[in-house]
Amino acid sequence: MDDSILKKEFAKKDVERIRNLVTKKYGKAITTQVGYSKGKKTREENVPFEEDGKTWIIKDGIKQTITKLDDFKNLVKMPLLCPGCSKPMKTSYDKKMYVLNKICMNCTSEFETKLKIEGKYDEYSNNIMSGNLKHFLDDYENFLDTVTEDVKNDGFITEAGDVEKWVGANKNNIEEERKRLKDIRKNINPKEDI
Repeated sequence: MDDSILKKEFAKKDVERIRNLVTKKYGKAITTQVGYSKGKKTREENVPFEEDGKTWIIKDGIKQTITKLDDFKNLVKMPLLCPGCSKPMKTSYDKKMYVLNKICMNCTSEFETKLKIEGKYDEYSNNIMSGNLKHFLDDYENFLDTVTEDVKNDGFITEAGDVEKWVGANKNNIEEERKRLKDIRKNINPKEDI
């Protein structure tokens, strides 16, 4: 019978813990801890701040990083509902029309039908086509500027570090292309002075 007697003594912290449980003081500490706690900074929502070499913002209580591509992501991101009619945008056509017009396919077709009824559709489509052509011509002009610079420098350096010289690109050819480009711009919009 002597073997059944409890031979181990309870530690003071165990006795304190049981006393707290009996008296229903569940959260009361039984020991003192010493350590370092980092000070908490309170931040306002939607106000960017710098930390650890990154820019952060708090949105809806969640800390998020701000990247260089956030503005681009917002341009491409399609909402669940059309801003024009508040109907769900779920087809691939809705996605294409949202990128172009910021409304769904049905709203776009209604808008274009209204323009056709009013007789303004041809002007609308010509403006879109000439806008596309103007952007293409701007890109081509930038290309001509790059080629002109390369001709001046007698070649250009590739990503691998090699110097390449293009045969056939000379100042006369580039000037002819610039004249052609100017004529095309005049034919697109004769009212504009270039």
